[in-house]
Amino acid sequence: MLPNPKNLNQPVGMEGLPNGGQLVVTRQFIYQYDKDGKQEWMYQRQNTADIVAGCRMPNGDTLFVVQNGKKENCFRLDGKGKITGQPLTVGAVQYYGYCPSVEATGEEKILLCEANRVTETDLKTGKTLWTYNVTQPTCAQRLPNGNTLISAFNNNQSRAIEVDSSGDILWEHKSKDGFMILKAYRR
Repeated sequence: MLPNPKNLNQPVGMEGLPNGGQLVVTRQFIYQYDKDGKQEWMYQRQNTADIVAGCRMPNGDTLFVVQNGKKENCFRLDGKGKITGQPLTVGAVQYYGYCPSVEATGEEKILLCEANRVTETDLKTGKTLWTYNVTQPTCAQRLPNGNTLISAFNNNQSRAIEVDSSGDILWEHKSKDGFMILKAYRR
């Protein structure tokens, strides 16, 4: 059962949880629902609606990224929706009317769509592990084979590409008739 959409303003992401529940990220709130649609907890950004992406980490924490330039822009919530740990600074993430993605790629690693590139970052060290330069990426997914599936939008042309760890494009699909590819995802 999904949460009541009347209560969700400006959603930016939704993720199914292993227990059948849902994690819902909006511009100002993050909600966790159980498998029956009952709200387990809610986190609210005070006085601002700047959340652009969020995801569940393997340890059960929720990570979210806000749009605020080069300041601390990456935060963590524990299993009860409370801020935990120190905020981090990851690459600049822009909100263009659609929201870029963030995905956990390991215990302490994330794949993040920044303004003009996709990066994989080690959260423990803050170091960038991998980068692929692409204008306005909207979604990135690390595939089981180590390649990365990316959707991007540039000058009214959107595309989905798969790149290998060296950054070589293995295949590309460009949108036709002005349709936008905002998310590409492989099951």
